[in-house]
Amino acid sequence: MSEMLSYPFEKVPVAFEKIAVSTTAIGFTAANIHPASGVQIPRSAALISVETNSIRVRTDGSDPTATDGHLLAAGDYMMIMGTTAMSQLKMIRASADATVQVTFYR
Repeated sequence: MSEMLSYPFEKVPVAFEKIAVSTTAIGFTAANIHPASGVQIPRSAALISVETNSIRVRTDGSDPTATDGHLLAAGDYMMIMGTTAMSQLKMIRASADATVQVTFYR
């Protein structure tokens, strides 16, 4: 998807992380969802963009596999809404190691 994202209400970007996705399911860094210092308001959304190679994503708390989960290819993006979904999110590579970039919003 290359279209611009449209938000129904104002979201403020407050954190960013770059994640290497490999053969072990990985989620977001917990401090990016529930900050321990500074403004301690939990994040309300996260935008994932896949930079290289395909990944699989699950937000139900279960680990994805190379063949199970939502498939996102390089260039795709996905908006994750709510702290529960963000806390339960797991990603794994579909075939080769991938890079994912994430912006967190409150």
